[in-house]
Amino acid sequence: MKKRFTDEFRRTKPASAGLNLKNKVMRIEDINEGDPVIYIPDHLLVGPKEDMIHEENLGRVVVKNRNYVFVRYINSESSKATKPENLYSLKQRPDLIAKIPS
Repeated sequence: MKKRFTDEFRRTKPASAGLNLKNKVMRIEDINEGDPVIYIPDHLLVGPKEDMIHEENLGRVVVKNRNYVFVRYINSESSKATKPENLYSLKQRPDLIAKIPS
């Protein structure tokens, strides 16, 4: 029988390239308009660290509602609904923030 990955398993995986992923699953109430974020899908959290960061997954929060955060990603003209548990703050990564257009 295959083992299912739980939130607890995801939170204990190693950090990626300076992103502190341990216990940093974002909650919708912690996210503000204009925040720089990176989207990391569940399947990348269990792989090699260097595979977690993709520039097309960098973005800025446009707006949020009760269930989703709408993020305008790099090279995207419109915002996309994203689950908050797949977003991670970039506040500690000025090098990645610089790549996100204002």
